[in-house]
Amino acid sequence: MSDLPEVGNGLAHVAGSRMKLEELSPAQFVEYPRYISVTRFAELIGLGEQQEIVATWIESGKLPVRRFGKQILVDLEELERRIQQP
Repeated sequence: MSDLPEVGNGLAHVAGSRMKLEELSPAQFVEYPRYISVTRFAELIGLGEQQEIVATWIESGKLPVRRFGKQILVDLEELERRIQQP
């Protein structure tokens, strides 16, 4: 049996409980993901071969990241907020 919730009639059944699922409109999705891998970020900014530079930014706190277990992801929403601050 799968750990994924069963969905039917707008309800999700998780561990014997029921929760109402909201309908999601396309307007609720942003144009880019909130989090991306450090490797992908380095590639996007032209530092794919020099990821140690990005690692230095992370260690110094200059590049906002979130840790999910052992995985480190760049927080693009926080980065954009920092860039737009005066």
